Amino acid sequence: MLHASKRNCEKYSHNGFSYVKDKESADGERIFWRCDEKSNGCKGRIWTTSCENREFIRLVTDHSCSSTGNSVRVAVQQTLTTIRQRAATTMENQLRLEAMLYREFLQQS
Repeated sequence: MLHASKRNCEKYSHNGFSYVKDKESADGERIFWRCDEKSNGCKGRIWTTSCENREFIRLVTDHSCSSTGNSVRVAVQQTLTTIRQRAATTMENQLRLEAMLYREFLQQS
């Protein structure tokens, strides 16, 4: 699933891990992603297709940041992306958006 970082860079989540877009293959068929915990030494990498829905292809390098992903962290990142997108495209107040989405998040949990 795609979401955006604080700097509006493309991120991808899979199995509870978040990845930052690294680069595209020379033929343009694949996108290479690195774990967003790379700054903490994680070497996790995956490949996806370059089509719009970014289908998962394979895990290239295992994660060293954790043996299991953090699905709650990924859900929070996706919620924040939704807030940023709605605040940028509507006249809704960001604090109201945050409160509304927080309530929705708690109901889903």
